Amino acid sequence: MIFSKFFGSTQEQKAVAGLYKRLVLRSRDPAFYLHCGVADTTEGRLDMITVHAVLVMRRLKDESEAARALSQALFDHMFADIDMNLREMGVGDMGISRRIKKMIGAFYGRVKAYDEAMSEDNDSDLIAALQRNLDNGEQIEAAKLTRMANYMRQSWQAIDAMDISRLLAGEVDLAAIPGEET
Repeated sequence: MIFSKFFGSTQEQKAVAGLYKRLVLRSRDPAFYLHCGVADTTEGRLDMITVHAVLVMRRLKDESEAARALSQALFDHMFADIDMNLREMGVGDMGISRRIKKMIGAFYGRVKAYDEAMSEDNDSDLIAALQRNLDNGEQIEAAKLTRMANYMRQSWQAIDAMDISRLLAGEVDLAAIPGEET
């Protein structure tokens, strides 16, 4: 397995864990829930982790074998954490595999939608994808979706500008946390 070839050492595992921890901590920032239309729910928090993971994985996909291995390791770590959290919330063993399978399908759908939308010059497809994915049963205000799309684009630019060695070491540069301004 390529993961063990590149991410088998304790230092490399710490890099994956550190990168994931940074993404989770950023995803928990209240600004996303107050100013960007993200629902302050378990699903909304998972959506924010997904947004950040997608941006990092997008950067890693066309890089070296080690970078692609990091992307897979990040995915594996993320879903191991989700599995553990579901167990802590009391979801039984029978329900976990079904829920994880559904979440993985949703994750890949978001990867595709966000990647395609981020490849466009305008934000209309990205805003539409955010509306679909962040929707908590209510229409999200256009200004909030625009704020979230701007944050994603700025974070992508920061990640894309990084030297790949920093990502491989578990570091990540992200945009400023969005506030009330647009």
